[in-house]
Amino acid sequence: MAYPYLPGSQSDAFKGISVLLAREGATVAVNYAKDAEAAEQTVAMIRSAGGEAKAYCADVVDPEADASMLEAIAADY
Repeated sequence: MAYPYLPGSQSDAFKGISVLLAREGATVAVNYAKDAEAAEQTVAMIRSAGGEAKAYCADVVDPEADASMLEAIAADY
């Protein structure tokens, strides 16, 4: 099973990719740094497409925050 992680996946460019991956059965980790509402909208779109998704807040330019988020994703899935 693949678990794609797309930093910034609440952006328009990654929304389409996330939904396509969800349609193929992927579980998608949606990362955001500031816009929780946009991230949750992306999660809802993924779920509507039949996929599983969860939003994670982390600034991926911060190595510690990124590592912590990746640990949370691994624990969840």
